[in-house]
Amino acid sequence: MRCRLCEREVRSEDETLCKYHRLARDNLKECYNAWNDAYSGITWAEYLNRVKTLEDTGQWIRDVISLEEVQH
Repeated sequence: MRCRLCEREVRSEDETLCKYHRLARDNLKECYNAWNDAYSGITWAEYLNRVKTLEDTGQWIRDVISLEEVQH
């Protein structure tokens, strides 16, 4: 099976993302709670929009954000 975003191998048939995009997705979700606290109830969509516009946001995170935006 291949990653939905980059065509790298995934570790099991239950997975849809490679280890790099999976880690990026997990980190993105974990950091949302801190942003939600800091920005008084920021929505998931607002959070994704802000993170993707940051200069230091890496490509794997940007890939995951693109996927999340399509899914929501």
